[in-house]
Amino acid sequence: MDLERRFEDIRNFLVQHIQLVQSEILNHYPHELPSPYDGWCRQLSKLSKNNLIDIENGKSFESIHGELRNYYESIKELSQLPEVNVKSAAIPKRLEVGMTHKKRHETSIIKGFLAREDLSKIIDVGSGKGHMSKVLLYDTDGSSECIDCDPKLQSSGAQLIKKQTPELATKISFREEFFTKDSVIKDRSSLILGLHCCGDLSVELIRSHITSCEKLLNFGCCYHKSKEFNLSGLALSSPIPFSFHALNLATRSNRTLNNTSFDRRQSVKLYRYILHMILKDELNEEFKTLGNAHHSEYYSDFTAYCKKYAPQTKKLDVDSLHKKYLKSDRLKDYLVAEVIRSPLGRLVELYIILDRALFLKENGHDVKVCSFFDPELSPRNIGIFSCKL
Repeated sequence: MDLERRFEDIRNFLVQHIQLVQSEILNHYPHELPSPYDGWCRQLSKLSKNNLIDIENGKSFESIHGELRNYYESIKELSQLPEVNVKSAAIPKRLEVGMTHKKRHETSIIKGFLAREDLSKIIDVGSGKGHMSKVLLYDTDGSSECIDCDPKLQSSGAQLIKKQTPELATKISFREEFFTKDSVIKDRSSLILGLHCCGDLSVELIRSHITSCEKLLNFGCCYHKSKEFNLSGLALSSPIPFSFHALNLATRSNRTLNNTSFDRRQSVKLYRYILHMILKDELNEEFKTLGNAHHSEYYSDFTAYCKKYAPQTKKLDVDSLHKKYLKSDRLKDYLVAEVIRSPLGRLVELYIILDRALFLKENGHDVKVCSFFDPELSPRNIGIFSCKL
């Protein structure tokens, strides 16, 4: 894959739809969505729920046409990545103790991918209990230093190794530390590994790799906690300063929708949107984040929901207002607009990851960006593998 060309194509596409990228749908209220999204919403509103799910999942675009279909087809094309062509490694049952199905899937793929690499020295950052290191080293010589800032996880991991796999106790050590680019790496031939590094931790690994480590395998996540973007010269030539809303969109991207998750999202958006419309129209209050409510609250009484999250509405007849807004065409457009906006999150994520990869390439590294995991199990499935030239 041509990293530079793909990055530029994604950047150009995001710039075309920057209003949708940078802002939550509700931020447009009380106005209509700008063109062409208003017309696209009307086209989508005529479709069945199953059609909408297939479209958002990138499964089928047969039910739409024109610019809207081109929009989704472009996103699908820009999101395509080479997949790692490896066989999942078998993991002994005793190593699976304490591992989720997701973690077993991820570690088996990574084990297969690194089968031909030198694993004599591993730096496992954000290691938690050390599951990844155990899988990598149980059948080979080498050592791993597991670095994590959570002492409870490390203590639990060390005890689990002692109990289940005592032969690994001399291979795996734990170091309690909040890892940064300045963290001490004793062996420059090390492979530094970060499986789902939160926020800017991925950038710290990348900078450490440039100065101190031979190889890197990194998977990012939690982009809404990140501050460091536009690292490469290509990104800096025309940077996109992503908003929190855009980063949050990337964090939630690439999740396969089904009937249950679609209905849950609709329920959440319905309550939140109507409440914000009431606050704006009746109390002249601006859009604000309400915080995370439990899913069950979006299936309970709307008046109780308002009382808890917006007590200033207690003097209003929110039940009548709720019924009124349920009939609103604006509300219907806003709800279906999520099907348009949501797929952009994957492109924001790719912009961030490709920028990191290009930064490594500019610093003299051979870099690959690939899709590793089944997105239904692990949506944050894009890995950067980098080696010093």
